[in-house]
Amino acid sequence: MFKSFFSKVILTFTLIVVVVIASIVFAQNYYYTNLYIQNVLNEIEEEANDLAQKVGDYLENPTYSYQSKYVKSLDFISQKYNALVWIMDTDGNIIISQGGDISFSGKKIPDIALSKYLNPVLQGHTVRTADFFRADESDPIVTICVPAKSGGEVAAIIAVNTHVANLSNFTKTISKSMWMLPFVAFFIAALFVVIASGYISRPLQELNKLAIEAGKGNFNYRYDINSQTEIAHIGENFNKMMSRLSKMEKFRSDFVQNASHELKAPITVISGYCQALMDESLDEDKRKEYLNIILSETDRMKQLIETLMSLSRIESGNDVLNKEHFNINEVLSQKLLAFEFEIEKKALGIEINYESDVLEVCADKAKIEQVIINLLQNAIKYTREKDKIIITTRQVKAKAYIEIMDTGIGIDEKDLDSIFDRFYTVDKAKTPGKSGSGIGLSLVKNILELHESQIFVDSEKDRFTRFYFYLDM
Repeated sequence: MFKSFFSKVILTFTLIVVVVIASIVFAQNYYYTNLYIQNVLNEIEEEANDLAQKVGDYLENPTYSYQSKYVKSLDFISQKYNALVWIMDTDGNIIISQGGDISFSGKKIPDIALSKYLNPVLQGHTVRTADFFRADESDPIVTICVPAKSGGEVAAIIAVNTHVANLSNFTKTISKSMWMLPFVAFFIAALFVVIASGYISRPLQELNKLAIEAGKGNFNYRYDINSQTEIAHIGENFNKMMSRLSKMEKFRSDFVQNASHELKAPITVISGYCQALMDESLDEDKRKEYLNIILSETDRMKQLIETLMSLSRIESGNDVLNKEHFNINEVLSQKLLAFEFEIEKKALGIEINYESDVLEVCADKAKIEQVIINLLQNAIKYTREKDKIIITTRQVKAKAYIEIMDTGIGIDEKDLDSIFDRFYTVDKAKTPGKSGSGIGLSLVKNILELHESQIFVDSEKDRFTRFYFYLDM
């Protein structure tokens, strides 16, 4: 029970509603009862002062008209507030007693009560106390005493005695009605809670469905964003994650397929020549030739695997740069020497255009060497015999400009936007005898992006191809 998020939200909201409403009713009941009693006591005090004024008028002019006025006022207070009303002289003798089950007319207030409660009244003050009568603490009697003046002097005392229970009877009736509010409010709130809970839990259920689909490998599922709430922002981030997972899954699939295809070629060659070597009739020259081919294909496969690993580390974000200051011209010259055999074999011309002997850059030397190796390999591979490779470096503002150009077969314009994609190779029918994995330029692009730079290319079919990039100095 209450295992789902929806049911937990309903239970939580319901408890909150009940607690809040009950607290409000308790506080309101307490505040309203006390406020009502205080207001009634203030009204009684006003009525007592009015009675005192009429009694004072009668004492100054004892006629029937004045007497009838204070008698009516006396009856009104007694009946309205169910009170016991006394009119006393200054010695504490009760002259008139109105209301109550017992008449106190002719009786005298004890001296201790006269001293404690009535003396302040004789001095012109109003006294309000619950200690005048010794009554049940659960139902105290409040006494309000006011002076009645005649000729500017206190001539009599008006005392109104009433049970607090009499004053609170009305509030008890109201309180009973108020206690119906929680039940009414609960059913109304329950309806809104169900609606609000559904509104809150529905997007979470959608997110859960998205996570389930992701777990199944369905990365094409998307969260429907139709608001600007925090959950919608989470859904937007989930959609971005799904898009990236979808791209990663496609990359993984393409990577496995293309890598398998690229590795299959040298493995097939190696396997074929290994079988040929088992022929005992082969002479020594053929055997050495086959072994050299096997060694060449092995090196090719090793280089391919190393390139794939480098590319994978960079794209996964696990590779970091170890920047240092070094002379880029020196690196270019060293790598040209490393390809001396291939260059001489094709009788290629090399033109060096260094603006200065030293052009210092700040970069990861090992990774920039990989960039230069891949660009030189491409230049040598796609340059015809006796053509030229041109290396240019110079300072451009605060950057080092590096260019590797060949006067080779060029690249079709339609291929220029795709040559940096993984495993992309130009139409091999148009480049007979040439083979490549299609990941060298992708590695170049990723390494330079890691350096916050980029690789540029210009080419014209059958005329030239120029790669160039910039590095920090």
